[in-house]
Amino acid sequence: GKEPTLRMLREALENHSTPSASLRDFMQSVIDGDSSRCRNTQRSYHYLGNDLEREVCTLTVEQVDYDLITRYREAQRKKGLSENTIKGRIKALRCLMEEARKRKLIPSNPFDFITIGNIGSREGTLTASEVGRIERLSLTGLEDKVRDFFLIACYTGLRYSDISTLEEAKIGGDMLRKVMCKTHKEVVIPIGTLFHGKALRIIEKYPDIRQLSHCASGTQINRMLKDIATKARIDKNVYCH
Repeated sequence: GKEPTLRMLREALENHSTPSASLRDFMQSVIDGDSSRCRNTQRSYHYLGNDLEREVCTLTVEQVDYDLITRYREAQRKKGLSENTIKGRIKALRCLMEEARKRKLIPSNPFDFITIGNIGSREGTLTASEVGRIERLSLTGLEDKVRDFFLIACYTGLRYSDISTLEEAKIGGDMLRKVMCKTHKEVVIPIGTLFHGKALRIIEKYPDIRQLSHCASGTQINRMLKDIATKARIDKNVYCH
């Protein structure tokens, strides 16, 4: 409905804002155009792009339709992935298609006709003695860092996304100040006194906190936590969340 100009066409191509742009290029333009998206959201988009190319093919924005989405979801189920994992990937795709609709690259979002459902919560908790057994394990290398990452979550209540961006926190004295990735609100945690200062002592182990916060991806951490739980004789599904 607009009179096109050479400048409009050039900008559309450079920003991959055309219906025939590859989904991966469009995804990257969405990430580059919004610096407020947290690193975990960006990572989920990249993983989605890789997974779609493996399962389907290189897609353009306009090729993502109802049939493709339902086929992709069913392929994930046949691979044995949990419903929560599948719903997370489908929701990431829905967000991308909503961005395409807002930019008028597609007439409507195909997800208008697809129900995803809520991601279910994982039930159960660890007892203090079970956390103690994880503390006392003799671990080295990456396993030791993953154990520390998990214990920080236990002792502060911080989400995975906030621990993985811990270098952005302000730590002074016994206090940790951090703007939450999910809510964008600052929290203040007395890490020097909470749980007898265990979180602070873990943080002080690392000259560069990024050695801990960037030690592994969420998938790698959760996978290694299963092995750590087995070594600690804990018969529960242990996750970072």
